[in-house]
Amino acid sequence: MEAVILAGGKSERLRGIVPPYHKPFIVVNGKSLLVSAVDAALEHGARRAVVVATGENALPVWQLIGHRPEVRVVLSDRGVGDAVFRGLEVCTERRILVMMSDNVFGPYDVHRVVTTRCGYGIGVRHVPWDESYRFTRQFKGRWVESGDKSDTDEFGYAKIWCGPLVINREMGLKILEGKEKLGPYLDDIAPAYTHVTVSTRDIGVPDAVTEITRS
Repeated sequence: MEAVILAGGKSERLRGIVPPYHKPFIVVNGKSLLVSAVDAALEHGARRAVVVATGENALPVWQLIGHRPEVRVVLSDRGVGDAVFRGLEVCTERRILVMMSDNVFGPYDVHRVVTTRCGYGIGVRHVPWDESYRFTRQFKGRWVESGDKSDTDEFGYAKIWCGPLVINREMGLKILEGKEKLGPYLDDIAPAYTHVTVSTRDIGVPDAVTEITRS
């Protein structure tokens, strides 16, 4: 297994808290989010981590992590789908662990996703509909980046992708070429998925940053 770590987000929702494209450098528990993601991937079986940065943060990403022999840094400026594709291009293993460098992972999240029985897993959470708008969510049996409340459960909760993801490299290269988004293609880039409930937390908004850095 190899890992693709996405580190090219614009940090638009954190304007005034961190500089643009610098969310991966937020420090939680003594480590930057980027270093934590790379370390977690390597500790859970990835032989190499491919970090996908953007032109705007490539230098600090390289200065922070690029000197490590088990890490390679590549560039993408065209969205999450293209970022994953660019990472897959330099990988050679069949199973690829995809991780976001703006997530704080629970202690067992990565382990549980990479050890799924079918080999391919996706970290999911159930959150109130009004908190799910910024995530890829399951809507009428498909993963989408938009939808309405008709697919929430009886308590008004929606299932979102939040956390580690293990995909098939060949399928990812075939399906994601030329794509800017990733969410709508989650069903297609692995032969089968095990949905693993995780405690991963996205810290893309100011309140989340405040909460997680205080804890």
